[in-house]
Amino acid sequence: MNSVIWKSRKEFADKMLSDYPDKVPVILAPFNSSSNSYNLPQSKFLVPRQFTFHDFIFVVRKKLRLSPKESLFLMVNTSIFPNMSRSMHSIYDENKSTDNFLYIFFSSEPVWG
Repeated sequence: MNSVIWKSRKEFADKMLSDYPDKVPVILAPFNSSSNSYNLPQSKFLVPRQFTFHDFIFVVRKKLRLSPKESLFLMVNTSIFPNMSRSMHSIYDENKSTDNFLYIFFSSEPVWG
């Protein structure tokens, strides 16, 4: 990542952590190009610390307007599938990037049956 972009993202995340200590800064991005076809209205989120990972998935499903026939997969740092009952705060503490954002990638697949 470009050092100027990294610095401005870090400053933004630090300001959000300072202004909203009860929230964690998250960047949501498509995992691959097929997931990029969804019209995600925003990519940055301030998620309540007490939210579970399941709560966050529910919010993302609504934002992406997925049909019931589509499954949603969220991965932290492209390789970690957290337990659904874990708090966003604990996931953030263990996996935040050096710019103080938690990066979560999404992918969607059709469900059969």
